[in-house]
Amino acid sequence: RMLKKKALRGQNAMLLAWISGSAVISLLSFPLERIENAALQMMLLAVSLAWSGRAVEGPVYPGLMPVVRTILAAVLLASGWMFISNLESEVYGRQLLIARDQGRPAEVIRLADLADGPFHAMDPTSTPWAWYKGSAEFNLGMADQAVVSFLKAYHVNPCHLHVMNNLGSALVAAGREEEAIPYYRKALHVSPGFAEPAKNLAAV
Repeated sequence: RMLKKKALRGQNAMLLAWISGSAVISLLSFPLERIENAALQMMLLAVSLAWSGRAVEGPVYPGLMPVVRTILAAVLLASGWMFISNLESEVYGRQLLIARDQGRPAEVIRLADLADGPFHAMDPTSTPWAWYKGSAEFNLGMADQAVVSFLKAYHVNPCHLHVMNNLGSALVAAGREEEAIPYYRKALHVSPGFAEPAKNLAAV
């Protein structure tokens, strides 16, 4: 019994070390991405801590075991679904970048919505998928649609220089010059050396 208890404690210690290390890396490396994975890791850590050293004696509340198992199963299923959704988003995002490099704007527009999955939270400092969609729409002469996409990208990353500049250009193309001026000015405020918004602002 003592050997079994020591073995279980050793297993718990290794599990705790793995979960803790993975959780720390997730929270520090990409705190705003894959949040569901970090949440699952914290839940597993909490359960492991609560049950550490009690496996031999049995659970503290035997009547709650079916409920706990059901909740954990639901969490695991939800996490698996989120993982698959995130994986699909990353695959579509990769295909979008390839389509953009190959000069296929219509395909970029289609893939942008697929890449922007419900659980695929991007780092707020990165280039939003909506920017790629807006650029493709702008190149196809779809100024009004491009404004909508660039506005969506602007809400995700309001300090992205190309988002601000392209939003201004799309507004000008849509005949909304006055609305474009603040975005050009903000781009210049963020980066005074950025030449494109300066030229665009002078032309408005």
